[in-house]
Amino acid sequence: MALPLVWFADVLRAAGLRVVETPGWRTRTASGPPPRPVGVLEHHTATPASYARPAPTVQMCIDGRPDLDGPLCHAVIGYDGTVHVIAAGRANHAGKAKASGPNPGGDGNALYVGLEWDYAGNTPPSPQQYDAAVRANAAVLRHLGRTAESARAHAETSVTGKWDPGFAPGKTIDMARFRSDVAHAMTGAPTTALAPPGGIEAMAFADRFKDWAGNPQTVESWMNNVDRRVAELHHAVLGLQKSRIPGDSNETNGANLWPDTANWANQTLGHVVGIRAALANVQGVDPAAVADALRPALVELVGPVVAEAVHAALGADNQDQADAIVTELAQRLAGREAVA
Repeated sequence: MALPLVWFADVLRAAGLRVVETPGWRTRTASGPPPRPVGVLEHHTATPASYARPAPTVQMCIDGRPDLDGPLCHAVIGYDGTVHVIAAGRANHAGKAKASGPNPGGDGNALYVGLEWDYAGNTPPSPQQYDAAVRANAAVLRHLGRTAESARAHAETSVTGKWDPGFAPGKTIDMARFRSDVAHAMTGAPTTALAPPGGIEAMAFADRFKDWAGNPQTVESWMNNVDRRVAELHHAVLGLQKSRIPGDSNETNGANLWPDTANWANQTLGHVVGIRAALANVQGVDPAAVADALRPALVELVGPVVAEAVHAALGADNQDQADAIVTELAQRLAGREAVA
């Protein structure tokens, strides 16, 4: 006997989504009552993902965890927007659900089609991922004969305090806007590369915003800062004496190098974000690919200067601490996700 969601992949593909059918998905189900869905439930996997590694959690969602049998969802939406179909039967993704919007409370695994957005949750999903989630919800809800209001976040149905899908610790995606985007998609209007609420909006070079320190900036001024900062740091390292860069009233010496390098490294990473945001308006340019391509250059340019500065500032008596700091900075410049 066919499982309830055997139509799933075809409906997603008809909506123009890139679909990967995992082997055995049409017969995969968890134990318990089969789903009779009235809505779609959104989750994030809490696993760091990237364009280079867009769907690292697919197999775990198939197999389950030591504390919970798989499948853990009906589909995983990768960071690149690809939808990996996992199961056509029951999935252990929702647990007990409280009533939310037009949807009743009860057995969430029977009430909802479960979508896992494969990203960490302490940063926003990618625009392609968010866009795919919007289009997948629109397609499924049309098939079910439900409205966009039946798309709910796990945070809206959980009885145990879940807050996914989120864009920062404890901060959930704006579901009112998400449902508005789903309703728009259900009309058949194009939705390509929608920006995730709470994420990076497309910015032009002249657009104004506040930087990491709360200072007014434009994208262009923020990007330009890194040039002077790297030059200032390098100049200070050369002699480890008090020095002053032309046009800068601040003195820098060896004692200040560690806090300065930490701040400058953060600003440098911020420029990757700024470049990505600025390029989001350029037709045919993949901002994430540009950002990823820049990281090796940042490591090569900034890494040796930072390493030299940290070792000089902390001295031979603190070699282990200096090495640990340099390693951590190098990993973050290279794009390693922060560990919660």
